[in-house]
Amino acid sequence: MEVLFSFGLPVSDSAGEVHITLEDSNVTDPRSALAWVKAFPRKIILAPNGSQVVRLVAHPPDKLEPGEYWARIVIRSQEGETTLPAAGDAGQITTNLNMIMQTAIMLKYRTGDLTAKLELASAEANRRDSLVEVMLGLANRGNVSYVGVLTCRLVDADKKEISHKKVDLAVYRDMKRRFDLPLLGGPFKPPYQVDVVITTTGRHDIADQDMIAGNEISRTLAVP
Repeated sequence: MEVLFSFGLPVSDSAGEVHITLEDSNVTDPRSALAWVKAFPRKIILAPNGSQVVRLVAHPPDKLEPGEYWARIVIRSQEGETTLPAAGDAGQITTNLNMIMQTAIMLKYRTGDLTAKLELASAEANRRDSLVEVMLGLANRGNVSYVGVLTCRLVDADKKEISHKKVDLAVYRDMKRRFDLPLLGGPFKPPYQVDVVITTTGRHDIADQDMIAGNEISRTLAVP
């Protein structure tokens, strides 16, 4: 097993689809910690059901600006060679496979006064047949990643909920997020609207001491 470091943030395309691309070199992002974090030991041989303590050491530059700095801890493991029979004459040809598994974990280094602040730069809801498409433009205005929960509720004129979407949210840079809310059949009265709420509370997968409290956003979008 090998412990490496890469850099990669969630980014979105114009359609609101999110992806992460890992970079190992030539990273110029000012919030990258890639150049000054190390792991000891870097290479490990583990027996079945074994364990190993890995220590992370950071040597940040002098006079580092307050805020959060990022890298990805990449755990790359390789099992022993597996020999599989391949199609051939009387099984005389074999193939050796090396199975490599890789996991990338976000590393955050924090220093100084920390501020989590998110801006809803743009928001619109449009009906597409039996769906309401919600497109949100999110802008990080703090010096840390904004980590929280985003909820969209599609309701009718009487405030009856038609459908909803609730997702964990992490915004490092500006990004777009798209959500499709089913417009289900039923005794619902137009006009419809989407209630959007974004908050840093309600994350149960992150320890309280690791959360940076930020602003809450509430917005109501009319559905044409």
